[in-house]
Amino acid sequence: MSFAPERTDSWMLRTPLSWTSIFKSPVYAFQAWGWIGFASAVFLSSWLAAARGLYVPAVVFAAVVAALAFLLTALGRKVLTGEERLIFFQEALAVFCAAAILLYCLRLSIPLYLDVTALGVGTFLVFGRIGCFTVGCCHGRPARHGVRYRTEHSEAGFPSHFVGVRLFPVQIVESVFVACVVSAGAILFLRQSPPGGVFSFYIVAYSFGRFWMELARGDSGRPYLGSFSEAQWTSLLLSISVACAERFKVLPWSRWHWTIPLSIAVAMLLLGIHRRFDRAQRFELMHPLHVRELAEILQRMDAPVYSGKGFSKSKDPFQRIELHGTTSGLLISSARFSVSGPRTLHFSVSRQPRPLELRQVRRLAILISRLLCMGATIDVTPGASGVFHILFAISKENTRRVFQETRASGLTAASGVPTRRIGRV
Repeated sequence: MSFAPERTDSWMLRTPLSWTSIFKSPVYAFQAWGWIGFASAVFLSSWLAAARGLYVPAVVFAAVVAALAFLLTALGRKVLTGEERLIFFQEALAVFCAAAILLYCLRLSIPLYLDVTALGVGTFLVFGRIGCFTVGCCHGRPARHGVRYRTEHSEAGFPSHFVGVRLFPVQIVESVFVACVVSAGAILFLRQSPPGGVFSFYIVAYSFGRFWMELARGDSGRPYLGSFSEAQWTSLLLSISVACAERFKVLPWSRWHWTIPLSIAVAMLLLGIHRRFDRAQRFELMHPLHVRELAEILQRMDAPVYSGKGFSKSKDPFQRIELHGTTSGLLISSARFSVSGPRTLHFSVSRQPRPLELRQVRRLAILISRLLCMGATIDVTPGASGVFHILFAISKENTRRVFQETRASGLTAASGVPTRRIGRV
């Protein structure tokens, strides 16, 4: 079975820079966008509070306390786990709890001021996701169209095996979605919504959107329970909590809020059934952990040499064969040869104990093509003993074009198929 390469050229985004400069001093882009988000959150919250007749100094004080709670939560996680990570749901819960405690001590309306706090948190997240986009954290999955990151980003913590790979810009999608949610919440607040109504609206709306955006996330350093990520389970629990709070009149009742946890629960049920009986096993093959393992394997494999002037010639057209495996039982080997015509990259794949099927191999072939950043014609051929052969026919013209694109994006390609090999970039 043969199929043509994916068309990706016209939709390739320019790689964002990891660093920016303010007053001739280098500033990490993620931190810069964070400060911009915090300032925007304080401004929006103060303006909304003034428009509604609330006590503005209390809102500013709550923003400072919320920022401290955010930083202390991140610091506590680093002390306990040894990893410097930001988990938005956990930080947001800490912010809301700190703000509620402060409002209780000041004897102010907790639901009403939490409305302003929720919109401030959302505003901060809008700019925070842009910061994530600039440095490559919380990135999306390998896709036909997307953004490519450079070695500069890998030095700042971006996975080196994804350097040069087109990744879906899920951070920008989330930023735009949250901006829409904050805008709708601000309109509700200015229209004199009942105290706590905007807070519950923000929680259920963001939970619903975050659940579906998790399907496009490609970072592998997040825990999973069953076939769903921690953020998806948290989205379900938060939406259920809001529905229960409205049922017991802690928060104002809304006719449609209860449909959010119900729809998330139904979606999880249907997705779980589909993933359980999906013979193509797309979820297992495209799981971020499995994609990372496959990308690391491809990174370790040698590639045919291309110097920019032409293909290097070898007396022996067949190169050595390397065998690698993933934790899911996938076995993959590669060989490179050029007898006549275009250079050919050959992969042999199999799996134990469950054999692969043709449609599974086809998805693997497309994934390998995306991870190797090449647009070759792909041929999948069944072999003996459950082994499938994937052949990538790479023309000199196509390789030269990808070589030029890769060099323009900040990579130094020294191979016929521009992989992201440490030491060659």
